Amino acid sequence: MVRRNSAALLAILLGSFGIHKFYLGEVFLGVLYLLFFWTYIPTIIGIIEGIYYCSLSEDEFRQKFNIPIVQNKVSQYLANNSSENAALKQNNQKLNYLEQTIQKLERELQTLKSKNRELSSIIISQQDSIAGIKEAQSQIFTQISVQTSFQPPAQPKNIFDHSIENYSARTVVTAFSNKDETFFTERGMVLLTPIPKKERTQNSKADLKQVLGLSKAAFISVQVNQEHFVVPNFLSPHYKDLESLYSGTKMFKVYGSGEELILKKPAKVQQIDDHSWRIQESGLYFGKNAEFEMLVEAFNEKNQTFFDSAYPVTISHHTLSTQINKDEVIQFDQVETHRDAEFMIIKFDKKCFLVPDFLSPYYGQLNWLDMGKDIFRHDGQGTLVNLIKPAEVKEEKDGVWKLVKSGNCHLTEGS
Repeated sequence: MVRRNSAALLAILLGSFGIHKFYLGEVFLGVLYLLFFWTYIPTIIGIIEGIYYCSLSEDEFRQKFNIPIVQNKVSQYLANNSSENAALKQNNQKLNYLEQTIQKLERELQTLKSKNRELSSIIISQQDSIAGIKEAQSQIFTQISVQTSFQPPAQPKNIFDHSIENYSARTVVTAFSNKDETFFTERGMVLLTPIPKKERTQNSKADLKQVLGLSKAAFISVQVNQEHFVVPNFLSPHYKDLESLYSGTKMFKVYGSGEELILKKPAKVQQIDDHSWRIQESGLYFGKNAEFEMLVEAFNEKNQTFFDSAYPVTISHHTLSTQINKDEVIQFDQVETHRDAEFMIIKFDKKCFLVPDFLSPYYGQLNWLDMGKDIFRHDGQGTLVNLIKPAEVKEEKDGVWKLVKSGNCHLTEGS
């Protein structure tokens, strides 16, 4: 005889295979359940039906289901094999086995996902490397072309091209400017925040620590071509509140002024251990007149790398022959080496600026000051030049420049 409790248990435990339907004699529905067990829909329906069976009384259950011949055969089959308790025990054992199998499959799935992430990371890293190599190759071909063919006098490089020459860094800046979340997530971004002074040990070299949760992180670190770059955490819900704090850290150096700052170079960091990082190189934020400030600082620090693409010039012979005065236009001629130059020109945006050529071996003689006070107005005495404002020039024709605005400097005694 079919029992309500047995039907309910079969529906809940083995409903995905339609066993309860066979038990109740509804063979067609049992076959349908069996055909679609892989969709999990029969499982859900079976649980609902099992609960429904439990809600019925024995009389209501018997009235609702008339026991056909097939159902009696099923009952007889179950009774002949074992008692009801034995069948339930066996079903429980099968259920435990299924649960263990599912857990095993889930672990294997997690392993596959982990391997897939590692493979994706390797592919992305290789793509970044290939892109960097292609750009380097293009630059080499350009240099070879310049060296093997006649070219007019070279123009000074744009300051942006010089200060942000690293391809990997530029890709990070572009992704940050476009707020490209996919770029950072695909490369396994790491969330970082500064370590408070009270948490730092005396000999610790760490500046940052890894955190979990976007709201806790001030910065995002991403690896491109074996280097780790850091940008502000634009994914944080507190991003606008954090923006004003970036200039207060040694993570980013800010040039210029104004409310709108633009990231020009990401910071670079190095991992110390699983959770600690140290700053290798500060990033750059540019505001209004940022390039101007950067130029003055680079000159006063005698940063040769910054000026390695500068254009060496000397005061033109025409200007010297007519003597320099307020009524004459001061002109400069291009020369091949810094040995023959008193000044050098560097260009950014659409303006060109003139500074004393400290790369010249004769720079210490300060001959350029005696050639005309209208080029650089200066005060103080000594051999050490502190640039206050570069002079501004404009190109007249190939290799010839004219003074547009005078510069300023302060002289002090060298140490």
